[in-house]
Amino acid sequence: MMENSNEQSNSNIYFDPTAASEPTMVPEEKKKGKGKVVIIIIVVIIVLLLLCCCGGAGVWGLYTAMFGSNPIGGGGGGGPYTVDKPVIYLYPEEKTQVTVQVSDPELFTVTYPDYRNGWNVIAEKNGTLTDPDTLKTYYSLYYESELPEFSVMTSEKEGFLVAGDDIQSFLEEKLEVLGLNDREAEEMIIYWLPQMSQNDYNLVRFATREEIDEAMGLSIAPEPDSVIRVWMVWEGVSAEEAAALENELTEQELTTPEREGFTVVEWGGIRK
Repeated sequence: MMENSNEQSNSNIYFDPTAASEPTMVPEEKKKGKGKVVIIIIVVIIVLLLLCCCGGAGVWGLYTAMFGSNPIGGGGGGGPYTVDKPVIYLYPEEKTQVTVQVSDPELFTVTYPDYRNGWNVIAEKNGTLTDPDTLKTYYSLYYESELPEFSVMTSEKEGFLVAGDDIQSFLEEKLEVLGLNDREAEEMIIYWLPQMSQNDYNLVRFATREEIDEAMGLSIAPEPDSVIRVWMVWEGVSAEEAAALENELTEQELTTPEREGFTVVEWGGIRK
């Protein structure tokens, strides 16, 4: 009886004749997994050595390896970037019909009033703008735009480190130097202050007129006598990052433009 029972039990066992001949990949997969872990550990060790053993230079080296050779944006471009809240004010000497066009309108993400092959408005000396078709009035022309790349540095390690608590007084001072009047500066500060004041520190640089024109050129008819374009490029940094960058950063020199005759003013910002 026992022999019959064993024979019946063995007859129910399934045997796959191909199983023994197929090589298993489990050991190889384990080797690859271990290799990835080793690489991650090596990278972590290198980062720790840079941070702990090399001081500020190590932090700067790590920073530039991640973001480029310049503090903000990188000297060779980068991106994509977004130009936030640029507004354009027009101040002719007398009531004048003005057409404003930009070099790359396809990069716009939003405009107000609508950009229809340009903005065509009647501008008054006090800055009031009127759409000749709808008779609706505005105080500025507004747009936001993407930039595939934007070189914001003319020299390496140039800009300002500003504590969040000091950003209001900093902007009041620098925007006056850059040629904005009280109303224009107030509107720019109101927009950016809530974002920048929350940071431990802010790394700030103002793009040059040449950099702005290259990124988004303006064509205005009739031609203005004075054009002031202020784009603030900035990012929030921690107290530790600020301490590492402090000795590496040269304060940016700013010049005050003239405001005379038909004047066009623009301000905006790029948050990295």
